[in-house]
Amino acid sequence: IGSYNDTHSLKIRSDITVSWQSSCGTNGCSECPLLGNQQSRFMQTNTKTYDLNLLAVFHLHDMGTTPYTCGPMQVESGFQNMLAFFYAIEQINKDNNKLSTNIQFGGLALDTCNNFVRARADLYSLMSGQGICNVVQGQDVMNPATVVAAITTGTSETRAVHDIFDPLRITYISQSATADALSDINVLKYFLRTVPPDRLQAKAMVEVLQKQGWNYVVAVHTDSEYGTGGVDAFIREAGNNSICVTQRHRLKQDATDQDARETVKEIGEAIGVNVIVVFANPSHIALLLKAANDLGENYRSRFIWIGSDTWADSMSIIQGFEAIAEGAITFRIRSQTVDAFKTYMAQLHPGNTKGIPEDWFNEFWQHTFSCRNSSAASVQPHYTRLCSGQERLVAANIAQHPYVLHTIIATYMIAQGMSTIKDCGTSQDVSICLAQQQDRYGAIFNAISTAQWNVLGQSNFTFRFTERHGDIGYQVLNVKKNEEQQGYLYQELGTWKGEFQGDLTKYVGPGSGITTSICPPNVKCSCLTGPSGEGGDTSTVDPTFQPQYQPPPGIEDRFLSVKEGYWGLIIAILSGLGALVTLMLLFYLLCFYPVKSGTSVLGYYLLLGILGVYVHNFAYIFYPTDVVCGIRRFCLGLTYAVCFSALLLKVLNTWRIGEDDSLTKYKRLSSPLSFFLIAVALTLIQVIIGTEWLILVPPKSNYKIYEGQQYPRCEPTDFYDEALIMS
Repeated sequence: IGSYNDTHSLKIRSDITVSWQSSCGTNGCSECPLLGNQQSRFMQTNTKTYDLNLLAVFHLHDMGTTPYTCGPMQVESGFQNMLAFFYAIEQINKDNNKLSTNIQFGGLALDTCNNFVRARADLYSLMSGQGICNVVQGQDVMNPATVVAAITTGTSETRAVHDIFDPLRITYISQSATADALSDINVLKYFLRTVPPDRLQAKAMVEVLQKQGWNYVVAVHTDSEYGTGGVDAFIREAGNNSICVTQRHRLKQDATDQDARETVKEIGEAIGVNVIVVFANPSHIALLLKAANDLGENYRSRFIWIGSDTWADSMSIIQGFEAIAEGAITFRIRSQTVDAFKTYMAQLHPGNTKGIPEDWFNEFWQHTFSCRNSSAASVQPHYTRLCSGQERLVAANIAQHPYVLHTIIATYMIAQGMSTIKDCGTSQDVSICLAQQQDRYGAIFNAISTAQWNVLGQSNFTFRFTERHGDIGYQVLNVKKNEEQQGYLYQELGTWKGEFQGDLTKYVGPGSGITTSICPPNVKCSCLTGPSGEGGDTSTVDPTFQPQYQPPPGIEDRFLSVKEGYWGLIIAILSGLGALVTLMLLFYLLCFYPVKSGTSVLGYYLLLGILGVYVHNFAYIFYPTDVVCGIRRFCLGLTYAVCFSALLLKVLNTWRIGEDDSLTKYKRLSSPLSFFLIAVALTLIQVIIGTEWLILVPPKSNYKIYEGQQYPRCEPTDFYDEALIMS
């Protein structure tokens, strides 16, 4: 009935008539697991009016609680970019006189619900001519033969489109997929993107880290092609520039609060690491910030977060955890506000939905105005206020998503490219001209990939593809408090396009004041030399990799130095004087004081204990290491046990002398040797307790934030003082 080969793909004999279909039609919807909660799956405009149609694949909703259902709407990203796609088509159709040909587009946008399987199923069903699952009976969907190009969003959506469109040789453009793996032109032959790949973002991050002097960092990423590829590129670039990536943590796609807490806690246990580089999806970034908040004061303002383009300037990601994110440096792929789009979006209201499916519009309206529409197909019960229907959008108040501009660029580049196709430049009907082309889809791809467009039509910048991507650079942003108003904002520190240009002196760090992330002295710092292998998270440590680390502020040699306050000096002087006086008294009594009774040995034993108390104070001034922490824990109880055992025996002996017959009854126990052995026996009880504590909980040192700097402290930092008292 046909043939298949690598060159010409699948060919079916034209005389074969198929009387059956294998797509999920209306009657089979109840049995189709991909349909989930029966929400609208697509939006289309003018697809039957024009012979040239564009297809877009968006992540409008998150995945639901089960893999084949849809969750909440992504109002800031998904909805705005979907709307920008149709806005761009409307502008192209309205202003086609600016192009060299009379191009008119129809458009269809699919909602993947962040589900790769759903995206592939809908694309296959649509492009095979079988329509789309859950289509209302009688509702027409565009003819697949009229699709000339597609627009995708993230890496997952791009992969789904690639599987269907590459064999068909249809051009597809991503407005946000930055994964390095998508750069293989031998695999993705008809793929373009308006954004730079992650290897360039990694270069930008490394340059900023170098300028800030942060050469000891941790990387966290979502277990996805985007996250894994981004961190792979970062580790390679960091290793080439003497930056030590000491840990790498993966967050699985369905990561929970507990997973994030364990990750942040493990990072917090690493000495000297304060910078966390994050390549993660927005929900995982929010989980990490929440975990740092939940773990307590030592974590809330310790870390300097370095966020990739998925973080960018999103306020929704840091909402509720702004103080945790303060001091973060994020990278936003170059973007600009499109005022005309904001005006277009502000025209939306219940009486003017611009063709948006009713359930999508009602959900968007409820989220935007935090109200509940009881008659909507998707009621948002967490909002208590009822929607009046009189709410209105204000263009000035719309926070435009950074990828809106890229969605518009991608759509315009298709139109710009198709208007320059050879032999179609003066054609009044491009669709007829294209049908006559010997290599229709090859001509479309070549025209789009070599086109250029003056973005926003003024003096902003001219966009063109460089090595099939948009090398337009990054904006480097800093999360800081808004000095003029309450709240927080993203302040631009500069831009990066090949090199950083800006002023990093404007950088404002976290609330703790920490601005260092370096390997401390006397600590062996292991560095990942490259991406982890297929077997897991373990990477090879390069023993020759020795960055020139410097000790953290506040540490000189092996003693602490606190900028304000002289407690260490005062304690050292008093302890030294106390120890000196005790030694002088001990020698004086041994040489000149006559031994009048058997209890004199207890006096000397007590003086030894007092001497130990004074000397032990120096352990709290000395630089905390594992050994020093062990001395502190063991000797505190020991020195006081020596003192109190001598005092206890002295009191008991005084009580014995008061009894009439005790002088002869306890005579053998009142000799100097007996008193000494009993005192040692009582002290040994504390020795056993202290030894058991050291065995069960080995002493460790770590760092704690104090007055804006890191200072070494014995663990457990949150219970150490209480434990010393209890010992």
